[in-house]
Amino acid sequence: MHKLTLVIKPGDRACEAARRVIDLVITPHVPVLFEVLDITQDAGLAAEYGADVPVVLVDDVVQFRGGIDPEKLARLFYDQLGEALVGIS
Repeated sequence: MHKLTLVIKPGDRACEAARRVIDLVITPHVPVLFEVLDITQDAGLAAEYGADVPVVLVDDVVQFRGGIDPEKLARLFYDQLGEALVGIS
């Protein structure tokens, strides 16, 4: 199972939009471990990602900074036909 992490700053519109995209494109359709990390609760996260939120990591690898592309996000999890999960058996 893949891990999907969203790094946010509460109240930020881009972060809220990224969460909506994930809630529509991924979490209802793909079995993932999904976590949301708040930079206001962790000084290390704030130092690393503060200027770039929202940040999306898949399996601990940064895939998006400052925004999210729904089509590119979906391609990380689905095959070309959009039916089967890539890397999931």
